[in-house]
Amino acid sequence: PRAMQILDRVEAAVPEDARMLRMRIEIARDQDQNDQEVVLLRRLAKITADKSERLSALRRAAEVSGDMDLLRMVVLHDPEDVDARLALAQMAEREGDLAAAVGEFQTLATHLEGDASAAALHRAAGLLWRVKSDAAGAIELLGEALEVVEHAATFPEPFILLSEIYETEGDATAAAAVLTPLFDVLADLDEEVAARVIMQAVTGGLSEIAFPHLVALEEQRPESLVLQRAVLHYLRHQRDWDNLRDRLAWIADHHADVATDLELCARAEQGMIAVHDEAVSAALERLAAGGGGLAELAVSGVERVALPSLKGESA
Repeated sequence: PRAMQILDRVEAAVPEDARMLRMRIEIARDQDQNDQEVVLLRRLAKITADKSERLSALRRAAEVSGDMDLLRMVVLHDPEDVDARLALAQMAEREGDLAAAVGEFQTLATHLEGDASAAALHRAAGLLWRVKSDAAGAIELLGEALEVVEHAATFPEPFILLSEIYETEGDATAAAAVLTPLFDVLADLDEEVAARVIMQAVTGGLSEIAFPHLVALEEQRPESLVLQRAVLHYLRHQRDWDNLRDRLAWIADHHADVATDLELCARAEQGMIAVHDEAVSAALERLAAGGGGLAELAVSGVERVALPSLKGESA
Protein backbone atom coordinates (compact mmCIF):
# COMPACT_ATOMS: atom_id res chain seq x y z
CA PRO A 1 0.00 0.00 0.00
CA ARG A 2 2.75 2.47 0.90
CA ALA A 3 4.55 1.70 -2.35
CA MET A 4 1.33 2.32 -4.27
CA GLN A 5 0.85 5.63 -2.47
CA ILE A 6 4.32 6.70 -3.53
CA LEU A 7 3.65 5.65 -7.11
CA ASP A 8 0.33 7.52 -7.05
CA ARG A 9 2.14 10.71 -6.02
CA VAL A 10 4.79 10.22 -8.70
CA GLU A 11 2.12 9.62 -11.33
CA ALA A 12 0.21 12.71 -10.27
CA ALA A 13 3.34 14.81 -10.64
CA VAL A 14 4.84 13.13 -13.71
CA PRO A 15 2.17 10.98 -15.40
CA GLU A 16 4.47 9.92 -18.22
CA ASP A 17 7.40 8.74 -16.09
CA ALA A 18 8.71 5.50 -17.60
CA ARG A 19 10.19 4.15 -14.37
CA MET A 20 6.89 4.64 -12.58
CA LEU A 21 5.02 2.85 -15.37
CA ARG A 22 7.44 -0.07 -15.29
CA MET A 23 6.86 -0.53 -11.56
CA ARG A 24 3.09 -0.31 -11.97
CA ILE A 25 3.27 -2.89 -14.76
CA GLU A 26 5.17 -5.30 -12.50
CA ILE A 27 2.62 -4.85 -9.72
CA ALA A 28 -0.32 -5.39 -12.10
CA ARG A 29 1.35 -8.52 -13.47
CA ASP A 30 2.04 -9.92 -9.99
CA GLN A 31 -1.59 -9.33 -9.03
CA ASP A 32 -2.96 -10.77 -12.30
CA GLN A 33 -4.65 -7.49 -13.17
CA ASN A 34 -4.56 -8.16 -16.90
CA ASP A 35 -6.66 -5.24 -18.09
CA GLN A 36 -4.68 -2.80 -16.00
CA GLU A 37 -1.40 -4.28 -17.19
CA VAL A 38 -2.43 -3.85 -20.85
CA VAL A 39 -3.37 -0.20 -20.29
CA LEU A 40 -0.03 0.49 -18.59
CA LEU A 41 1.95 -1.36 -21.27
CA ARG A 42 0.31 0.71 -24.00
CA ARG A 43 1.14 3.90 -22.08
CA LEU A 44 4.76 2.79 -21.71
CA ALA A 45 4.97 2.01 -25.43
CA LYS A 46 3.83 5.55 -26.24
CA ILE A 47 6.36 7.42 -24.09
CA THR A 48 9.54 5.29 -24.12
CA ALA A 49 12.33 6.42 -26.42
CA ASP A 50 13.72 2.87 -26.57
CA LYS A 51 12.39 1.11 -29.68
CA SER A 52 13.16 -2.30 -28.24
CA GLU A 53 11.23 -1.50 -25.05
CA ARG A 54 8.32 -0.09 -27.07
CA LEU A 55 7.97 -3.23 -29.19
CA SER A 56 8.45 -5.47 -26.16
CA ALA A 57 5.67 -3.61 -24.31
CA LEU A 58 3.34 -3.89 -27.30
CA ARG A 59 4.13 -7.56 -27.69
CA ARG A 60 3.34 -8.24 -24.05
CA ALA A 61 0.13 -6.19 -24.29
CA ALA A 62 -0.92 -8.19 -27.34
CA GLU A 63 -0.18 -11.51 -25.64
CA VAL A 64 -2.11 -10.59 -22.49
CA SER A 65 -5.11 -9.18 -24.38
CA GLY A 66 -5.09 -11.72 -27.21
CA ASP A 67 -4.87 -8.91 -29.78
CA MET A 68 -3.52 -10.59 -32.93
CA ASP A 69 -3.64 -7.36 -34.94
CA LEU A 70 -1.36 -5.68 -32.42
CA LEU A 71 1.05 -8.60 -32.59
CA ARG A 72 1.09 -8.39 -36.37
CA MET A 73 1.96 -4.71 -36.06
CA VAL A 74 4.89 -5.60 -33.80
CA VAL A 75 6.12 -8.16 -36.34
CA LEU A 76 5.68 -5.63 -39.15
CA HIS A 77 7.90 -3.15 -37.33
CA ASP A 78 10.46 -5.78 -36.35
CA PRO A 79 10.39 -8.83 -38.65
CA GLU A 80 13.24 -10.43 -36.69
CA ASP A 81 11.32 -10.42 -33.40
CA VAL A 82 11.05 -14.20 -33.00
CA ASP A 83 9.28 -13.85 -29.65
CA ALA A 84 6.48 -11.91 -31.32
CA ARG A 85 6.29 -14.40 -34.18
CA LEU A 86 6.11 -17.29 -31.72
CA ALA A 87 3.38 -15.52 -29.74
CA LEU A 88 1.46 -14.88 -32.98
CA ALA A 89 1.67 -18.55 -33.96
CA GLN A 90 0.59 -19.72 -30.51
CA MET A 91 -2.28 -17.24 -30.43
CA ALA A 92 -3.52 -18.43 -33.82
CA GLU A 93 -3.34 -22.01 -32.55
CA ARG A 94 -5.36 -21.16 -29.44
CA GLU A 95 -7.94 -19.36 -31.58
CA GLY A 96 -8.31 -22.48 -33.73
CA ASP A 97 -7.03 -20.77 -36.87
CA LEU A 98 -5.07 -23.77 -38.09
CA ALA A 99 -3.96 -22.39 -41.43
CA ALA A 100 -2.64 -19.20 -39.81
CA ALA A 101 -0.88 -21.12 -37.03
CA VAL A 102 0.86 -23.48 -39.46
CA GLY A 103 1.89 -20.55 -41.64
CA GLU A 104 3.25 -18.59 -38.69
CA PHE A 105 5.26 -21.55 -37.39
CA GLN A 106 6.69 -22.10 -40.87
CA THR A 107 7.65 -18.43 -41.12
CA LEU A 108 9.11 -18.54 -37.63
CA ALA A 109 11.31 -21.46 -38.71
CA THR A 110 12.92 -19.30 -41.42
CA HIS A 111 14.05 -16.83 -38.74
CA LEU A 112 15.62 -19.54 -36.59
CA GLU A 113 18.43 -22.04 -37.00
CA GLY A 114 19.18 -25.63 -36.09
CA ASP A 115 17.03 -27.33 -33.50
CA ALA A 116 15.00 -24.16 -32.90
CA SER A 117 13.99 -24.06 -36.57
CA ALA A 118 13.28 -27.79 -36.49
CA ALA A 119 11.07 -27.30 -33.43
CA ALA A 120 8.93 -24.72 -35.23
CA LEU A 121 8.54 -27.01 -38.26
CA HIS A 122 7.74 -29.93 -35.96
CA ARG A 123 5.01 -27.87 -34.28
CA ALA A 124 3.49 -26.96 -37.65
CA ALA A 125 3.63 -30.59 -38.78
CA GLY A 126 2.01 -31.73 -35.56
CA LEU A 127 -0.91 -29.38 -36.16
CA LEU A 128 -1.38 -30.62 -39.71
CA TRP A 129 -1.27 -34.24 -38.61
CA ARG A 130 -3.14 -34.28 -35.32
CA VAL A 131 -5.72 -31.62 -36.07
CA LYS A 132 -6.23 -31.90 -39.82
CA SER A 133 -5.01 -35.47 -40.46
CA ASP A 134 -2.93 -34.09 -43.34
CA ALA A 135 -0.26 -36.78 -43.56
CA ALA A 136 1.32 -35.52 -46.79
CA GLY A 137 1.67 -31.94 -45.53
CA ALA A 138 3.06 -33.09 -42.19
CA ILE A 139 5.57 -35.43 -43.86
CA GLU A 140 6.81 -32.59 -46.05
CA LEU A 141 7.36 -30.27 -43.09
CA LEU A 142 9.05 -32.98 -41.05
CA GLY A 143 11.39 -33.65 -43.95
CA GLU A 144 12.43 -30.00 -43.75
CA ALA A 145 12.83 -30.31 -39.98
CA LEU A 146 15.15 -33.31 -40.32
CA GLU A 147 17.36 -31.33 -42.70
CA VAL A 148 18.09 -28.69 -40.05
CA VAL A 149 17.96 -30.62 -36.76
CA GLU A 150 21.39 -30.62 -35.13
CA HIS A 151 21.12 -32.74 -31.99
CA ALA A 152 18.96 -35.81 -32.43
CA ALA A 153 19.66 -36.91 -28.86
CA THR A 154 18.10 -33.80 -27.34
CA PHE A 155 15.45 -33.24 -30.00
CA PRO A 156 14.27 -36.60 -31.39
CA GLU A 157 10.65 -35.44 -31.75
CA PRO A 158 10.65 -34.90 -35.56
CA PHE A 159 11.91 -38.46 -36.09
CA ILE A 160 9.31 -39.85 -33.69
CA LEU A 161 6.39 -37.97 -35.23
CA LEU A 162 7.41 -38.90 -38.77
CA SER A 163 7.63 -42.55 -37.73
CA GLU A 164 4.21 -42.30 -36.07
CA ILE A 165 2.67 -40.95 -39.27
CA TYR A 166 4.17 -43.65 -41.46
CA GLU A 167 3.07 -46.33 -39.00
CA THR A 168 -0.47 -44.97 -38.92
CA GLU A 169 -0.48 -44.85 -42.71
CA GLY A 170 0.41 -48.56 -42.72
CA ASP A 171 4.05 -48.32 -43.81
CA ALA A 172 5.95 -50.07 -40.99
CA THR A 173 9.14 -50.25 -43.08
CA ALA A 174 9.30 -46.49 -43.58
CA ALA A 175 8.32 -45.93 -39.94
CA ALA A 176 11.38 -47.94 -38.90
CA ALA A 177 13.73 -46.46 -41.49
CA VAL A 178 13.25 -42.84 -40.40
CA LEU A 179 14.29 -43.79 -36.87
CA THR A 180 17.65 -45.30 -37.84
CA PRO A 181 19.61 -42.04 -37.21
CA LEU A 182 18.53 -42.30 -33.58
CA PHE A 183 20.44 -45.55 -33.11
CA ASP A 184 23.65 -43.50 -33.04
CA VAL A 185 22.40 -41.65 -29.95
CA LEU A 186 20.20 -44.34 -28.42
CA ALA A 187 22.08 -44.43 -25.11
CA ASP A 188 21.45 -40.70 -24.67
CA LEU A 189 17.71 -40.88 -25.27
CA ASP A 190 14.96 -41.07 -22.68
CA GLU A 191 14.13 -44.72 -21.90
CA GLU A 192 10.62 -44.46 -23.31
CA VAL A 193 11.93 -42.99 -26.57
CA ALA A 194 14.75 -45.55 -26.84
CA ALA A 195 12.32 -48.43 -26.28
CA ARG A 196 9.95 -47.02 -28.88
CA VAL A 197 12.76 -46.72 -31.44
CA ILE A 198 13.78 -50.34 -30.88
CA MET A 199 10.23 -51.70 -31.01
CA GLN A 200 9.41 -49.77 -34.20
CA ALA A 201 12.61 -51.02 -35.82
CA VAL A 202 11.65 -54.59 -34.93
CA THR A 203 8.14 -54.13 -36.28
CA GLY A 204 9.56 -52.64 -39.49
CA GLY A 205 11.87 -55.57 -40.16
CA LEU A 206 15.09 -54.10 -38.80
CA SER A 207 15.56 -56.57 -35.95
CA GLU A 208 19.20 -57.22 -36.88
CA ILE A 209 19.99 -53.52 -36.47
CA ALA A 210 17.93 -53.15 -33.31
CA PHE A 211 19.09 -56.24 -31.43
CA PRO A 212 22.68 -55.24 -30.52
CA HIS A 213 21.43 -51.85 -29.32
CA LEU A 214 18.75 -53.53 -27.24
CA VAL A 215 21.34 -55.84 -25.66
CA ALA A 216 23.64 -52.91 -24.84
CA LEU A 217 20.84 -50.87 -23.28
CA GLU A 218 19.56 -53.79 -21.23
CA GLU A 219 23.04 -54.44 -19.87
CA GLN A 220 23.19 -50.82 -18.72
CA ARG A 221 19.68 -50.79 -17.21
CA PRO A 222 18.62 -54.38 -16.45
CA GLU A 223 15.90 -53.33 -14.00
CA SER A 224 14.13 -51.03 -16.44
CA LEU A 225 10.63 -52.33 -17.09
CA VAL A 226 10.38 -49.96 -20.06
CA LEU A 227 13.29 -51.74 -21.74
CA GLN A 228 11.92 -55.13 -20.72
CA ARG A 229 8.84 -54.28 -22.75
CA ALA A 230 11.13 -53.81 -25.77
CA VAL A 231 12.80 -57.17 -25.04
CA LEU A 232 9.42 -58.92 -24.96
CA HIS A 233 8.43 -57.20 -28.18
CA TYR A 234 11.61 -58.41 -29.87
CA LEU A 235 11.19 -62.01 -28.66
CA ARG A 236 7.58 -62.04 -29.72
CA HIS A 237 8.42 -60.93 -33.25
CA GLN A 238 11.15 -63.55 -33.40
CA ARG A 239 8.56 -66.10 -32.24
CA ASP A 240 11.10 -67.18 -29.65
CA TRP A 241 8.50 -68.54 -27.25
CA ASP A 242 10.91 -70.34 -24.91
CA ASN A 243 12.97 -67.26 -24.20
CA LEU A 244 9.82 -65.18 -24.05
CA ARG A 245 8.39 -67.35 -21.28
CA ASP A 246 11.72 -67.30 -19.47
CA ARG A 247 11.87 -63.55 -19.71
CA LEU A 248 8.37 -63.12 -18.30
CA ALA A 249 9.33 -65.40 -15.42
CA TRP A 250 12.52 -63.39 -14.86
CA ILE A 251 10.54 -60.15 -14.74
CA ALA A 252 8.09 -61.63 -12.27
CA ASP A 253 10.96 -62.96 -10.14
CA HIS A 254 12.71 -59.56 -10.04
CA HIS A 255 9.46 -57.70 -9.46
CA ALA A 256 7.72 -60.04 -7.07
CA ASP A 257 5.11 -57.45 -6.19
CA VAL A 258 3.67 -57.64 -9.71
CA ALA A 259 4.20 -61.34 -10.46
CA THR A 260 0.60 -62.40 -9.95
CA ASP A 261 -0.79 -59.48 -11.92
CA LEU A 262 1.58 -60.17 -14.82
CA GLU A 263 0.54 -63.80 -14.84
CA LEU A 264 -3.17 -62.96 -14.88
CA CYS A 265 -2.71 -60.61 -17.83
CA ALA A 266 -0.54 -63.12 -19.68
CA ARG A 267 -3.12 -65.86 -19.29
CA ALA A 268 -5.88 -63.50 -20.38
CA GLU A 269 -4.12 -62.67 -23.61
CA GLN A 270 -3.69 -66.36 -24.37
CA GLY A 271 -7.41 -66.92 -23.97
CA MET A 272 -6.91 -69.12 -20.93
CA ILE A 273 -9.19 -66.81 -18.95
CA ALA A 274 -11.58 -64.12 -20.12
CA VAL A 275 -9.90 -60.80 -20.90
CA HIS A 276 -12.77 -58.98 -19.21
CA ASP A 277 -12.58 -61.10 -16.08
CA GLU A 278 -12.81 -58.88 -12.99
CA ALA A 279 -9.50 -60.22 -11.68
CA VAL A 280 -7.76 -59.28 -14.94
CA SER A 281 -9.29 -55.81 -14.93
CA ALA A 282 -8.13 -55.29 -11.37
CA ALA A 283 -4.66 -56.56 -12.24
CA LEU A 284 -4.35 -54.14 -15.16
CA GLU A 285 -5.47 -51.27 -12.94
CA ARG A 286 -2.83 -52.10 -10.35
CA LEU A 287 -0.12 -52.42 -12.99
CA ALA A 288 -1.11 -49.13 -14.60
CA ALA A 289 -1.01 -47.43 -11.20
CA GLY A 290 2.48 -48.82 -10.66
CA GLY A 291 3.85 -46.92 -13.64
CA GLY A 292 6.94 -47.84 -15.64
CA GLY A 293 4.93 -49.26 -18.50
CA LEU A 294 3.84 -52.27 -16.45
CA ALA A 295 0.36 -52.50 -17.95
CA GLU A 296 1.71 -52.34 -21.50
CA LEU A 297 4.38 -54.84 -20.62
CA ALA A 298 1.81 -57.24 -19.20
CA VAL A 299 -0.25 -57.45 -22.36
CA SER A 300 2.62 -57.29 -24.87
CA GLY A 301 4.66 -60.22 -23.61
CA VAL A 302 2.83 -63.32 -24.76
CA GLU A 303 0.83 -64.66 -27.63
CA ARG A 304 -1.36 -67.74 -27.72
CA VAL A 305 1.30 -70.19 -26.57
CA ALA A 306 1.49 -72.47 -23.56
CA LEU A 307 2.69 -70.46 -20.58
CA PRO A 308 3.95 -72.16 -17.41
CA SER A 309 2.97 -70.37 -14.24
CA LEU A 310 5.29 -67.52 -13.42
CA LYS A 311 5.71 -69.09 -10.01
CA GLY A 312 7.30 -72.17 -11.60
CA GLU A 313 4.27 -74.48 -11.69
CA SER A 314 2.91 -76.11 -14.81
CA ALA A 315 0.04 -74.42 -16.60
